[in-house]
Amino acid sequence: MTLHEKGFRHIDGVDPSQGMLDVARTKGVYNNLICSYVGVEGSRLPFEDDTYDAVTLCGGMGQNMMPCAGVYEMIRVVKPGGYVVNLFREEILLSVEEYMDRLEPLMESLETQGKWKRLSRERYPEYQVDRVGIINVHQVC
Repeated sequence: MTLHEKGFRHIDGVDPSQGMLDVARTKGVYNNLICSYVGVEGSRLPFEDDTYDAVTLCGGMGQNMMPCAGVYEMIRVVKPGGYVVNLFREEILLSVEEYMDRLEPLMESLETQGKWKRLSRERYPEYQVDRVGIINVHQVC
């Protein structure tokens, strides 16, 4: 069931591909669709701090995709008490230089700093045909 079907009505979308945003627009559930990379040095999403109850990222981490720094931007736009849900292929932690020995230590460091708290980390065996996914759920402090 989609977020919209669950009653959520203020849903914005961000993607660096205008083509993907054009497809998203056909769904009729988004208020704003922003064509932008997240976490690229010097960039900032056009949203105020503490805007959203939750941010979800599904498949946005991989080769030449959102860098680790994007995590800071996700935390910035989520209200205290809100959630960051991130689903990615487990293999990126071992095969993509941007995330190898960086992403998970960063997430742990942000927890130590009191920026967020991990609520769960689960392996999702059937994320993509024969690829395992990792689902992290954090609550922003």
